[in-house]
Amino acid sequence: MRKRYAYLESELQGKPFLTGQDFSVVDAYLFTVTNWAKLVKLDLSAYPNLMAFQERVAGRPAVKAVLAAEGFSK
Repeated sequence: MRKRYAYLESELQGKPFLTGQDFSVVDAYLFTVTNWAKLVKLDLSAYPNLMAFQERVAGRPAVKAVLAAEGFSK
């Protein structure tokens, strides 16, 4: 997984989302899969672009609403 996250880290360099400036379905999928890292206690601190991406997506109103509806937010 670390090798894959390192690749994503480089892909996110200088852009807010994987495909550039606009949020897309691949970003939604990446957000979901990367959230699973918490379940297996995988530390992502070595990937600051990926962590910033996660925060950016988590801050989107629709994502906040879904996380709250599904019981994943505090």
